[in-house]
Amino acid sequence: MIEQIAILDALGQDTLQQCSKEKAHRYGFFHATAHLWLYTEDKKILWQKRSFSKSNFPGLWDVSVAGHITAGESPLAAILRETKEELGLELNADQLTFIGRIKEIHQHSPVFIDSEFHYIYIAELPIAISALTLQKEEVHSIELRPLDSLKNAWEKLGYVPHKTAYYQWVWHHLNNSLRTSTL
Repeated sequence: MIEQIAILDALGQDTLQQCSKEKAHRYGFFHATAHLWLYTEDKKILWQKRSFSKSNFPGLWDVSVAGHITAGESPLAAILRETKEELGLELNADQLTFIGRIKEIHQHSPVFIDSEFHYIYIAELPIAISALTLQKEEVHSIELRPLDSLKNAWEKLGYVPHKTAYYQWVWHHLNNSLRTSTL
């Protein structure tokens, strides 16, 4: 069965219409995604290298966990589901901190337009990365890198494209969170 996602308006409100992810990207319909950035106590963040078999952005470095929000699903439920699927990691809602929603539009090609509202969460990685189980259809590999690797990711090749504001927003919240948790 093809996963259906809710079509949103330009303000992020549900239009009560649904379609497949492929159709949303083909026509540039607004829709929602959930992102989770995992960090460690020693100020590192988990980067995910997308599987080389992915239809979009194969082999590029990306957010720790990301996925589309299925129609009728909450952003929180979606990111908990995606985290379990992609990394084999079961988190509880109280382990996540919601840092905001960001609207992004990228036209990657005439038939691939990302018009998305990203619901962004952060959480401390509770286990070693060697204990994670990667979903090979989605994730090629993972790496811990210093928090500052996020600072200029929008300028570097090899990363999934996001607007400068997206990476700056995430860096700011992670940096503040790490500063408070390590005092």
